[in-house]
Amino acid sequence: MVIRTLLRYLKNVTKPVSVFIIPHNGMSSLRFNLPILFLLALGASWTGITIWAGYVAGQHFDYYVTKADNQVLRAKMASISTRVEEGMAYLEMTNIDRAMHYAGKALQARDAPEVRFVAGHALYAAGDFAGAL
Repeated sequence: MVIRTLLRYLKNVTKPVSVFIIPHNGMSSLRFNLPILFLLALGASWTGITIWAGYVAGQHFDYYVTKADNQVLRAKMASISTRVEEGMAYLEMTNIDRAMHYAGKALQARDAPEVRFVAGHALYAAGDFAGAL
């Protein structure tokens, strides 16, 4: 049964189809007798080329979109990095100020060892290594 159906399809595919092109301006008409198999192959190849062209165009499109996204992410990361550095500098400054404040309080209380300890750490954090000793 399957073989009979397949043979019938193959027999019909080899039959020719007439294609007429009739111009409206009075020129002579064109007539083509093409087998159905040829038209199917032409349609399949046209579909394949269209899909391939879309795939190739999509590859390049994704590349440029990804490249633009990476540039945006780089700019955002630079902005965040700058903010973090500013925040860290502020925290360092407030920690040094707080340490110097407590050192001054200890100095008012006349507690010399604690003053040297806190002031030394504050000066060391500020980058004054000679004063920290």
